[in-house]
Amino acid sequence: MKKKIIYVLCILGVLLVLLGLKKRNDTMYSSGVYHLNRSGIVESIENNNIVVRLDKLNEQDEDFKNVDTLQLDCRNCGYELENLKEGKKIIFYYFPYNADVRPLKVENIYVINEKESNIDLMKKAGQLLDPYRDKTDESIYARGKSGGVITTKDIEQATEFYILAGYEQSDAEDKAVEYMLQRDATYQRAIAAGYSVSDDEINDYLD
Repeated sequence: MKKKIIYVLCILGVLLVLLGLKKRNDTMYSSGVYHLNRSGIVESIENNNIVVRLDKLNEQDEDFKNVDTLQLDCRNCGYELENLKEGKKIIFYYFPYNADVRPLKVENIYVINEKESNIDLMKKAGQLLDPYRDKTDESIYARGKSGGVITTKDIEQATEFYILAGYEQSDAEDKAVEYMLQRDATYQRAIAAGYSVSDDEINDYLD
């Protein structure tokens, strides 16, 4: 009889332990205490504090509505801070209960491995345009049936942009020719349809 009682008590003990673990896990899962993350471009760095310009917010994001720049407290971050530079795109991780704290306490950051950030690309793109503004070589590279022409300068300029974006020389040249042909064809179709379009409008359409 005593053995049966001990056996039953052991079973009850095991059940209570399992129920306790389940309850603890349910509490953890229902509390929402997980790392959340957002991304942005680093604008400034001072010791362990970083200012980032946030990426466009998702419609479901409630943490940083109407917030363009955010200061991050990165004291808990590790080696990622050592080589971090302005203009780099990062993903930062935080707990939801810190979302309203400023500066935002960040648990970790991850630097997105890009060849160039968008900020650097725009700066270099502007620098690349300078020599082409004064260049006089306007030899024709290709002539369309409708009268449109693509100059050597157009091809060279487009090639430089594709090299800047990370393409090898030969691939950049192929992409440049393809892009300029599409650009000219789009322009001619617009003119034939009676529309007046600018270079920026054509570029936006192709992008």
